[in-house]
Amino acid sequence: MLSAIKRYWFLIGLVLLLPAGIELGRADNSETLDRAVRSIPTPLCTGGILFLMSVTLDTGKLVQSLRRPVPVLTACGINMVLLPLLCLPLLPLQLTPDLKAGLLIAASVPCTMAAASVWTRKAGGNDAVSLLVTLLTNGTCFLITPAWMALGSHMFLADAAKGTSDSLSFQGMMLRLIVGALLPALLGQIARINRTLRGRVDRSKDIMSNLAQAIILTLVFISAFKGGQKFDFQG
Repeated sequence: MLSAIKRYWFLIGLVLLLPAGIELGRADNSETLDRAVRSIPTPLCTGGILFLMSVTLDTGKLVQSLRRPVPVLTACGINMVLLPLLCLPLLPLQLTPDLKAGLLIAASVPCTMAAASVWTRKAGGNDAVSLLVTLLTNGTCFLITPAWMALGSHMFLADAAKGTSDSLSFQGMMLRLIVGALLPALLGQIARINRTLRGRVDRSKDIMSNLAQAIILTLVFISAFKGGQKFDFQG
C-alpha cells in the first residue's frame, strides 16, 4: 500500500483534490477559507514550477537530442501548429463563450514542463527529446500562444464574447508569458552554469520534481475551488 502511494501519489492527489475543491467551492464556506484560497499567488506558483523543472533540465542532453531532430520537430509541430489548427473548426460548435475560450486556451498552451519530462523519465522513455520539446514549447509560448489566441479570438470570440476577446490581447498575453514562463525557464538554465549549484540540483532532482508536482496539485485545487463557486451543477 505504501509503495503504491509513493509511486502514484500525484494521480491520487488529482483524484482527491479535484472533487474536494469543487465541493468546497460549492459549499457555503466562510470568508476566511475563500480569502485563503484566493490569496495564493498562482502566477508565482506557475513561475516556480517552470523554474524547478528548468533548473533540473540537463543542458547536455538537450544538445545531444539536436543531432536527431525529427522527434523534437514532430512533437513541437503537433503541439504548436496541429492542435491549434484542429481546434479552430471546433470553436463554433461550443455553446458558450467560456467554452470557446477554454478550448482555444487548451489547444494553444505549450507542452507542460512539470508533467511531460518527469513522467517520461519515470517511464524509461527518451527524456532528452522530452526535455528539449518541453523547453522549446515553453520558451516560445510567449509568442506562439498569444498569436493563436489572437487569431481564434478575432475569428470566433469577438462578437460572442466581447469581454473575453478584449482580455486576450496579444501584447498583454505576451508580456505575462515572458514574465511568468520564459524568464523562470531562462533563470533555471542560467543557474545551472554554476558547477556547485548544478551538482546540488542534480542530486536533488527527484525532490525538486516532486515539489513542482505538489505545486501543480495546489493549482488544481484552486481551479476546482473557483469552478465550484462559479458553476451550479444541480441547475
